[in-house]
Amino acid sequence: MLIFQNNFLNRMLTETQYKDVVVLPLSSKIRENDFSYYLPAQEKLEKESVVLCNAIKMIDASRILQEKGILLRLSQKQIIEIENILYNLLGCTIDK
Repeated sequence: MLIFQNNFLNRMLTETQYKDVVVLPLSSKIRENDFSYYLPAQEKLEKESVVLCNAIKMIDASRILQEKGILLRLSQKQIIEIENILYNLLGCTIDK
């Protein structure tokens, strides 16, 4: 899964009783479409995968297996590309 939330929500995890995390599931079954984002195998991500941007979920932070560690860190470019997919999915516009 890809943890995908801003620093405001991250601070809430430590400063309040709010303990949910916004995640986007990953799948190694590559079916590219307008709402998925391809990730090649890299760092600790052993298989090429897609981020399922149309399957936004919230989970309790305690469900995250921290002993597994971080599989990979996305580049700023990758984050922006995923954000654009989410904006399109949700019908949002980007002010420039």
